[in-house]
Amino acid sequence: MNKAIIIDDDASNLEVLTMIVQSKGWDVLSCLDGKDLITTALIYRPRLIILDIILADGDGMKLCTKLREEPLLKTIPIYLISTNKPSEGNISSAKASGFIEKPFEIEVILNILDQFEDA
Repeated sequence: MNKAIIIDDDASNLEVLTMIVQSKGWDVLSCLDGKDLITTALIYRPRLIILDIILADGDGMKLCTKLREEPLLKTIPIYLISTNKPSEGNISSAKASGFIEKPFEIEVILNILDQFEDA
């Protein structure tokens, strides 16, 4: 079964994202903050991480960079999500796989998940 971690400090967004991903048969670990994300990801071993850039407890872009420094996590696709799109250079320097703009379209999330269908 595919597994995802979704981190968003907005409970409504987190709930909707979780429902969308679960609707495709994924197991989802939903988090309102990035606390202990690296340890959690090492234990949970997700195939995908969706990470809010602006978190109450930190900076999602910095957290993305830290995830990439961990050898066992560096190849996991990480999609940053926010209402404010960072520059392509910032997305690249955080080593994110992509960006999802809020408010997001359900189809955008489903298209990302479809990339894992045959993998």
